[in-house]
Amino acid sequence: MLLWVAALFLSLKRPLIYAHYIDIPPKIDGIIEEIWTTADSTTQFTQMAPNEGEPASFKTTVYVLYDDENLYFAFRSESPQVTAYIGPWDDVSGDGVGVYLDTFNDGRTAYQFLVNARGIQGDAYVYNDGRNRDWTWDGVWYADAMIYEWGYVVEIKIPFKSIRYKQEIDTWGINFSRYVNLEGESDYWAPMKRSEELRVSKFGKLIGIRPHSKGRFLEIYPVGIGRNDKYEEKTERKAHLGLDIAWSPAPEGYFQVTFNPDFGEVEADPYILNLSKYRLYYRERRPFFVEGSDLFKVFIPSGMNLGPMVRLFYSRNIGRKLFGGEEVPISIGAKFLWKGKRYDGGILMARTEARESEFDSEPLSYYMVGRLKYAFSGNSTIGILYNGKEQPNKHRVRLLATDLSLRTSDKQFSLISAVSLNDSLWGKMLRSDMAYTGENFFGGANFTYIGRTFEINEIGFVPLVGLMGMNVLLGPRWYLDGGPFRSLFAGIGGGISKEFEEDVWESGTMIFVNFVLRSRWGLNLGLGTGRAYERGTYYKSKTYNLNLWSDWTKTLRGGFFIGGGYDFNYNRYYFAWHHSFEGWLNWNVIPNFAISLSLENTVEMDPKGKVEDITFVFRPRLEWSITKYFHTRVYPELVGTRSNRRVERIRFGGLLSYQIAPKSWLYLAINDLEENSGHSFVTSERISLFKIRYLILF
Repeated sequence: MLLWVAALFLSLKRPLIYAHYIDIPPKIDGIIEEIWTTADSTTQFTQMAPNEGEPASFKTTVYVLYDDENLYFAFRSESPQVTAYIGPWDDVSGDGVGVYLDTFNDGRTAYQFLVNARGIQGDAYVYNDGRNRDWTWDGVWYADAMIYEWGYVVEIKIPFKSIRYKQEIDTWGINFSRYVNLEGESDYWAPMKRSEELRVSKFGKLIGIRPHSKGRFLEIYPVGIGRNDKYEEKTERKAHLGLDIAWSPAPEGYFQVTFNPDFGEVEADPYILNLSKYRLYYRERRPFFVEGSDLFKVFIPSGMNLGPMVRLFYSRNIGRKLFGGEEVPISIGAKFLWKGKRYDGGILMARTEARESEFDSEPLSYYMVGRLKYAFSGNSTIGILYNGKEQPNKHRVRLLATDLSLRTSDKQFSLISAVSLNDSLWGKMLRSDMAYTGENFFGGANFTYIGRTFEINEIGFVPLVGLMGMNVLLGPRWYLDGGPFRSLFAGIGGGISKEFEEDVWESGTMIFVNFVLRSRWGLNLGLGTGRAYERGTYYKSKTYNLNLWSDWTKTLRGGFFIGGGYDFNYNRYYFAWHHSFEGWLNWNVIPNFAISLSLENTVEMDPKGKVEDITFVFRPRLEWSITKYFHTRVYPELVGTRSNRRVERIRFGGLLSYQIAPKSWLYLAINDLEENSGHSFVTSERISLFKIRYLILF
């Protein structure tokens, strides 16, 4: 009874806003019309940063309306100076506003809609009470903005049939945000804490929302593709049609199937010089796999980066690239996702066809992933995951995992256990993580056990098997409302680990300091040392890093990173120092044209302390947004070495994109890789592509 009374008291403290029904919709053009005077509105915005709890520096008025088909918002944002940039979808920078909708009123998940003062839109799916965001989610919604002498106006229209919601309720969780570029200030309607940032469980309430949309929740995506691929001496021209179909039989469920898809990525993975023995992780970019991918993530990082990176499902294994660059074709893929009051679940299946290259091959394969989660006590969850790959009559890999996550707004505990079967070889894994983010203190701990036979890299991502370790990180932090600092963190961490093949324990400690000035310049410094074991030898490992960045709100901004350490160099097979330097510069020349430059240098020393080699990677980048919907990007990459005194490889990428309609695009792209043979540059890989993708929404 006391818990119920406490919950009711907390809910009454949350801000409320009412959805008023209209017959005639407002025009979405960045102009506040008379119809908005009939709406409920609010001006009660509170700072999250830099001065938590204080009133917003400038007045913001938000209006809410809805009709049978759409939900409407208008923001009137006052400011003596407005700075915003024109860029592609999801590149929302400068002054802008946001709407967050918890359409199931569960305090766990939400849709995020952002618009800057020039009308550039961005969206994401928020989950785990705001701890994580899936920026790959794209919705069908409309927005426009206009800048005035006194500030700017943003108007937003969100069709009900483009989002999922619980039909039986008339109250949604909601929050509004505003970013003030002049002050580097983040404001929210329902107040948020700096130590936690966004928390869905602390949203306000939208009262009286009753969608009447009669949409079939059906998306049909015909896709036309023309490609010209060249891998060394082999050239292949392809032209085909694909079809994607997505259907929500009810707002709580989602089904998607893709036929004859083209999952090729034109923007290649960046070059990385790997000096360690660990496998490199690259993020997923393919739309079929990234949409809704948060459901299949068992381990959700706390942000403290404790313990090794482990992914029990890694979608980049499906339709992988063979040695030589050729892609394993995916003939069909399908997935079904659903979200209930307490249960979330999903199934993903795909078939890849056989493909061979000179040095590699992949037989016909079937993949299936299944996930079920149950939510309790607010934002705590318990779940199960199945992940499997079958090559008929040849080979199979299977995994079964259970996970438990206990969460409050500032605490999180997670426990994961998994078993794997690789043909007849069994393996197991256990992982536990704890994190606390208080007002003036943070801390985290991790324990990981990965068995020697936990071989799942055909379906998941495990950088190294056969290890056990524990890590701890803690320290004070201060958010300061006056003086030269915005925030100041300090911490100390340590850990022990053992690789079973070595059967000896390693240990290490680290300290770091992080601060952000009132001027928005920042610095991070870290030092570490430990007793490590490699290749039959105990040695004293050492690491250091220094990261400095300038005011991120300026049109010209940049920074640099210096780091390195003493350990075993697996590129050279000896113990030695290595050092890295990275510098970057970004310049918004005008609101719709930007130049960015980055330079990375890796210095490999020999055991006597002399320079063995220097590898540099130079990445200039030009981005021109001709209009809000028409963008072009050029992104070369040059890699060279001091030892050969030459550029070893040049990759040139270019992309021209035009947004025909919401979630409908036309692409023209090229990706060219030239490698130095010693006498001249030889084309190693060249992909040119024309692609049109058009959404038909019912």
